[in-house]
Amino acid sequence: MEENELNNKDIITDMENEHQEEEKPIEPASDETIAPVSAVVTGSDGGDKTKIIMITGVAILLIAITAGISYYLLVVKNGGDKMEELIPTPTVAPTQEPATSGESGFKIDERLTYSNEETAITFKYPRDVSLIESPDGEIIISKSGPTQKAGTEFYDGISLTIIPSKTGDKSLKDIVDEKIAKIKSDSSVAYSVGNVEVYSVNSTTGYKFTVTGNGEYDYIYLPLGTDYYAQIVDSTADPENQGYQAEVDDIIDSIDFLPPATSE
Repeated sequence: MEENELNNKDIITDMENEHQEEEKPIEPASDETIAPVSAVVTGSDGGDKTKIIMITGVAILLIAITAGISYYLLVVKNGGDKMEELIPTPTVAPTQEPATSGESGFKIDERLTYSNEETAITFKYPRDVSLIESPDGEIIISKSGPTQKAGTEFYDGISLTIIPSKTGDKSLKDIVDEKIAKIKSDSSVAYSVGNVEVYSVNSTTGYKFTVTGNGEYDYIYLPLGTDYYAQIVDSTADPENQGYQAEVDDIIDSIDFLPPATSE
């Protein structure tokens, strides 16, 4: 009897152990056992899909290029011509180009005019220069160059002085000879005076000579009617090639005799 009870207990114990093993929860697989998604598509099927994607991309690119060419031919080229017919290009009415003077090409309408009825002189000058007239009638036209420093001797820029004076009982040639003699008699500077040349401006004939000392100076003498003449001293320096000499030549070329006003 006792042996039967022991056998029965062993059977029950074995059955309970088997039941616990059946109810044991299933543990999830570790990360190492899960294949990555990117590795799922492999083999010949993956290669076919890649080829399909490449062929599709090339086809889309060809379609885009064809569409662009068609747009250009139909809209830009032909349509552009039609658009010009619908909306005419604005045109500016032709106008007469203002006259120019001298090598620098300054337009007359871009210049100012100086006139003095008493001394019978008139000329034109650029707007960007300084013009100062002293009480005794001396006209100083100047413009500093890019390297000119304030408070130093002049070496860069425009420097033009015009001095109208009465002729008196002397000829213009006599006045020129007296000026040359005075320059040569100045012992403070060893001046070198060039030959006197005939010089003409606007059908007016005068004289010109060059003086070299502390720089180079051109002296020009022009008659202003019968009572006045103009002494012009040009000491312009242009080391940076700014075109200053051409501007000065324009000013000198524009000098003219101002006829006296007629009374009615």
